Amino acid sequence: MSITLTRFISDWNTSILREQQGASIHFYQLCEAIGLSPSDWITTTGEKIVFEQHVQKTSGGVGRADVWHRGHFAWEYKGNGGMI
Repeated sequence: MSITLTRFISDWNTSILREQQGASIHFYQLCEAIGLSPSDWITTTGEKIVFEQHVQKTSGGVGRADVWHRGHFAWEYKGNGGMI
């Protein structure tokens, strides 16, 4: 059963999860809430969406993108006061 957008917003507005605990769950539920099927994107081959991908930072050095879709986007979550 998919999560509604109203429930998604309500649940995440009161979330107490740390970034590492909630990032992949948040992204998965966001996909569901806006009508996308996460299973179409998140595969065991990593050809589309992967979590915690090692990436080269534009400022130099190496970091990890919380959600990564090669050639499309890198998504970085932040804890309270940030993106989550």
